[in-house]
This record gives sequence, C-alpha cells and structure tokens, in this order.
Amino acid sequence: DITGIYDDPQGILELNTNGFSSLKISGTCRQLIITSMNGFSVVDLSGLRIGSEGVVIKDMNGLAVLNLSTDQAIRIQSIAGVSEVHYAKLAVAPKITADKVLGAAKVVEGLRNLRVLIAESRRTLDGSNSDRRAVRYLINNDARKAYWLITPELIVSPRTVQAAAPIDSKSPTTVTGLPSGLIVVLEDGDSDDVARRDFWKAVAARAFGSRYRIALAIPPKWSSPQKAVWVTRGNRAQVPAATFTTENFVAEIVRDVEAQVPISRAHVYLHGEGKAGLAAYACSLEKTTPFHGAYLLASPFHVAELPLAQAKGRRYFIQHSLQDHISPYFLAVAAEVLLRKQGAVVSLSTIPGAHGYAFEGSAWEPLQTALTWLELQR
Repeated sequence: DITGIYDDPQGILELNTNGFSSLKISGTCRQLIITSMNGFSVVDLSGLRIGSEGVVIKDMNGLAVLNLSTDQAIRIQSIAGVSEVHYAKLAVAPKITADKVLGAAKVVEGLRNLRVLIAESRRTLDGSNSDRRAVRYLINNDARKAYWLITPELIVSPRTVQAAAPIDSKSPTTVTGLPSGLIVVLEDGDSDDVARRDFWKAVAARAFGSRYRIALAIPPKWSSPQKAVWVTRGNRAQVPAATFTTENFVAEIVRDVEAQVPISRAHVYLHGEGKAGLAAYACSLEKTTPFHGAYLLASPFHVAELPLAQAKGRRYFIQHSLQDHISPYFLAVAAEVLLRKQGAVVSLSTIPGAHGYAFEGSAWEPLQTALTWLELQR
C-alpha cells in the first residue's frame, strides 16, 4: 500500500497501477491521466485537486476501483470488467464521457463527504500477508471464537470504508462493487485446513458469483476427547467444559463481520454440512436469529435436540443424496415433514452423489441452486 503527495498545479499526473495494489494520493495537478488500472487495484484520489484539463482514463479493467473528488471533466476511453469510478459530487457535477463500457463497469456518484475505499493489508495470526482473501479472526481475542472470513476479492479497511450509497435491499452487492451478503458455514471438515479455505474461495467466486463473503466457523476445542464437536443447547450436557454454545457463536460471528464491513442484513444465511448441520438447525431455531434462511447439506436431524416450536416462518433448503450412507436420506425427509408441520418454509432437494460435497457432475450447481432458492424466499 502506498500513500503519497503530488503538488504541482501545472503538472500532469500519470498513473499505471496493476495487480493487487492500493494507492492514495493527495495534492494538486493540472490533469490526471490513468494510463492503465487493472487487476485488484484500489486508487483513492479524493484528496487530489485536479485542474481544468480534468481526468482521462485510458484503460481500466478487472476489479479496479477509482475514487475522485472533482468537478472537472472525466473522459473514459475504456472501462470493463467489474471496475468502478466513484466521485464525490461537488457544487458542479463533472461532465463524464465514456467511449467503451463493458461488463459490470460503472460510474457511481458518491456522497458529498464520501469516505472512499482504501485497501489495507490485513495480517493473519501468523503475521503473513500472503492472502488477503482469507483472514482468520478471533472474536474478543478469544481463541475459542475463531473463524475465517473469506472474501472473493479485496478486503477493505473497516476504519475507512463507507458505502457510496445505502445497500440495495434487493441486491446482495453494494454500490461499491464489494460483496455485501454473508454466509456463515458450519462444516465437518477441518476449517483450519488450507484446502478447505481454497474450496470456499472457489465457492464464493464460482458458485456465489462474488456476491457473498463467507465466514467459516472453527469449532471450539473444549476437551480431548470431545463427544460433540459443535456444542448446542440441546447437547451441552455432553461437553461440561463448554462456556458458550454454537448458537451464541454464530450470532457473534455475524456481529463481528458487520462491525468490519458493510453487509446486507437481508442476505445473511446459515449453511450446515454433515453432522455440523445439526448444529445449524439448532442455530436457526433460536428465538431471535440474524439468519434469513438455512441451507442444510447431508445433515442429520434429531428432534430431541431441537426447539421445533420456534420453526414457524423459518426457511430451510435441505439437500441430500439417496446414496448417502453416512447420514441416511430418511432423516432429511423427517426434517422436511416436521419443520413444515411447525410452519417452516422447506424445500427438500435430492442430488446425485455420496455424502457432503461429493457431488456428481457440477461441483457448483448444487450450491448455486441452494442460494438461489434462499434469495427468492424474501
């Protein structure tokens, strides 16, 4: 990340930024020329006073975000991909012309006092900076309240980010182009395994269209051995050492993510896979929940551990394979019948494959189908 000052009222400031970079420049210039801005670049020029020759953007492509504060003309020769130009509207709006606009590229009018996006390096617990798309967080510095936040593109500083406009309740993507939906995941795999993080990065981009962040919860370790991996109100007696339950944990994850980045509360969902899905059922049945639906994959269903009386109005997409010999299919059928009896909205989808994410055919289509159904239930 680079911060600098360019202060020459008669000078021409020419920039070429590519790759995973963050640049913030303030000062004065006669003209600004963006020769090339590609990849994951974020350039904040809101503190730069631009003279009468205005701004020329020759090429802007990829996941690039440019922030300006000017009333001078903005000439765009080519903007493509999901690139965006944000500008703070002053007393006189700038004249904007664009020769070629492709993909989801756009020019967005910001707020008068727009606090623009500034990409910031976020360090993982081992101090490395190798991957800003997956960051391990501890809630209140509690080692037992850990989760990975997976973002399909830039991670933005929570101290400086402010959406250029309110989040559109009909879309899980903010006007800034960053994903605003959130999916909290409870799964049977080792959440600290890099292979699991790589899987969820791919899911975020390929199955969920880069519209959602994914919070991959890490199951707390209370004892060894531990009878229940995910401790809920219904099985807490099995793990006497536990000081909080998964129901509390996932709600805290949502609050922790929301404190860092803008999210659309209407697009917050819970996903449970395998045995972890039983904990997801329990979390979805809390009296108050931040989740607007739950996606259960290959999950068991134990009535004795669940407060089914609170299921009315809750939304469930249940996916299960007839060939699943680990979690029998009849448990999914029981979940559908009993949840509906309590007034829940339920869809049971039969998929080919074995257990969990061992889908036959497309690796992404079952996940896309589940998310689409949840989005349509609002």
